[in-house]
Amino acid sequence: MQPIRRWTRPTTRRLLFRHGGAGGAGMETKRTKDDARRTIAERRAEADERARATIDVLQRATARQHAEALLIALDRIMVRGRSFVLDTFADLLRLHVWACDADGDIIGHVLTVDAEALDIAAGMDRLAVWTLPEALNHAWQNDDERHAWRAEYVQALRRIADEQESIEQALTDRAELLRVVERDDGRA
Repeated sequence: MQPIRRWTRPTTRRLLFRHGGAGGAGMETKRTKDDARRTIAERRAEADERARATIDVLQRATARQHAEALLIALDRIMVRGRSFVLDTFADLLRLHVWACDADGDIIGHVLTVDAEALDIAAGMDRLAVWTLPEALNHAWQNDDERHAWRAEYVQALRRIADEQESIEQALTDRAELLRVVERDDGRA
């Protein structure tokens, strides 16, 4: 019968030997504080570089989306011509291109501002794409210009509401007329 061996805590030497030895393919030996700081600094630098690359990609994607929206809005303007149609709710929510100054205040619609202001806004990349309600929520360089656009917007909303009320009244009258006709048909 063999004697029972008592369990003992493995020593560093046994662990290193068991896991590939010091500096081998096994377990890593202890690092100095300088090594740890250097490793952390390298990892932070790598993470910062990845973050900068991601930010750059996001900025380019945002600029591309803005340019695409601008092209779509300009294309619609070219198709419609130089008129503003605000007859339906969809027309009110259609994208428009607005010229802005250096502070971001709206100068006006690209079809209504003078050529010099448009050239300056385009040269500074200060063309914005918004619906009319969105544009009215921003600061304007000229309050009279903003009030004129707000008046058009309010007038269009009233026209649309009046049209819907007329349709509702017509449907109510039609239903009442059908009830009268059915009642008269029942007596005959």
